[in-house]
Amino acid sequence: MIHKEVPIRGFKLTGLFHMRIVRNGKTLKDHVVKNDIVNVGLDYLLDQMFVSLASASGWYIGLINDTSFTSLSNADTMSSHAGWLELTDYNEETRPAWVPSSIGSQAIINSTQATFTMNATKTVKGILIANNATRGGTAGTLWSTALLGQTIAVEAADIVLVNYKLTASRG
Repeated sequence: MIHKEVPIRGFKLTGLFHMRIVRNGKTLKDHVVKNDIVNVGLDYLLDQMFVSLASASGWYIGLINDTSFTSLSNADTMSSHAGWLELTDYNEETRPAWVPSSIGSQAIINSTQATFTMNATKTVKGILIANNATRGGTAGTLWSTALLGQTIAVEAADIVLVNYKLTASRG
């Protein structure tokens, strides 16, 4: 697999503690401090969201069609994403499962690439992750979307392979 480093947009978890010292009913001192999340905490976050929950509902990879594409939005959901359509022109009956490997160094990646066997000439605009396997379905939770650096033209019988790596960090 060829791996090219690309800038990653992600999320950052921030915690804030507020501690008040009270003596005889009067506030002596207020302390407000940010916290750090330790590596084992970040690994636990990945495990709970993407391994433990995946055993119940699973996570699945889909493709975003270039046809009628206008935009992605942070407000997109599986049932409402006016700026894009899912590309469903592949032979697999459902979205391929994202099967995560074990967590290490605050990162998780699928152990087997998601495979799409294309059955039409189309243009792939992006990729999505959702917790519903129904190809083209609108149920479930949309976790993530991403645009490719450029659109990719595919033809019938082309194979599209996708890995997804998720890293938890302190930002």
